[in-house]
Amino acid sequence: MRSADCERGLRDTRLTPASAAERARLSLACGRIEGYSRSLDRHGWTGLGPKATVMTQALIFGALTGWVSGLFITVYLHRSIAHQALELHPVVAHVMRFWLWLATGTDSRRWAAVHRKHHASVDRVGDPHSPAIEGIGAIFFFGYFFYRRAFRDEALVEKYGFGCPNDRLERLLYGRFRAGGLLLLLSFDVALFGLGPGLVAFITNCLWVPFWAISVINGLAHFVGYRNYDTRDASRNLWPVALLVAGEELHNNHHRWPRSARFSAKTWEFDPGWLVIRSLSALGLARDLWLPEDKLPHGGEASAQTSTVVVGTTFNEE
Repeated sequence: MRSADCERGLRDTRLTPASAAERARLSLACGRIEGYSRSLDRHGWTGLGPKATVMTQALIFGALTGWVSGLFITVYLHRSIAHQALELHPVVAHVMRFWLWLATGTDSRRWAAVHRKHHASVDRVGDPHSPAIEGIGAIFFFGYFFYRRAFRDEALVEKYGFGCPNDRLERLLYGRFRAGGLLLLLSFDVALFGLGPGLVAFITNCLWVPFWAISVINGLAHFVGYRNYDTRDASRNLWPVALLVAGEELHNNHHRWPRSARFSAKTWEFDPGWLVIRSLSALGLARDLWLPEDKLPHGGEASAQTSTVVVGTTFNEE
């Protein structure tokens, strides 16, 4: 019952001896409803006032920060660090590294190591997060925990974490205080939107990457979709979620050409991550873009270790 309904009910109640008690009870109930509505409105949970838009803004903000994290993961962690498909300008690389620490608490070296292990053992025993091994339900709903288990595997990180940022800032801040960035983001969200909406913005941000990167890409993109290439794994291309995952949905293309800076292979396939990379290249902020039409996937300059986990060897046909 809204406060306006209460007022209308009070006006319609005639002051007769029989209705006096009922009117008193109705007035008390209306007062309680009004107080409860005002309390909810102060925290942005109702549509009874201007704070109603705050919750919507918080949801959008949380999704936006999560989307930016996904974009930076594909350009920086995935294509530049893990597969060495391009070299970013140091300033651009550090902006992306800082953001990923702030919004995801991600350790660059550990992320790259787990992903390289995935390519080295894709859809076979040893793959950290394969639906072919663990089942699609396990990866879709609980894939985050498979990721966390691999993140904590020091032997895996030592073997596959080569060529990743290992400077003093990484060792003393990003790698040592991985939760510090998330606490800063939480504080910012609450300061910006208030407690209730701020928590919603923070939770939305924290759920964005695990859902799209783990449940959808590592799960569904090894289970359903179409294939452009006959790779030795179960990778698939998904459609049409390009804008949400920045081109990562073109997973079969990526497993055919793991080192390629561009994931699209057909003219109608859309790779937002590649558009960002091309734009950075045009501005002189990215260089040495690796494309399959320019170089062979197993160049003589690559070591056996690099060829396996960076360049990739997961295809059946040339």
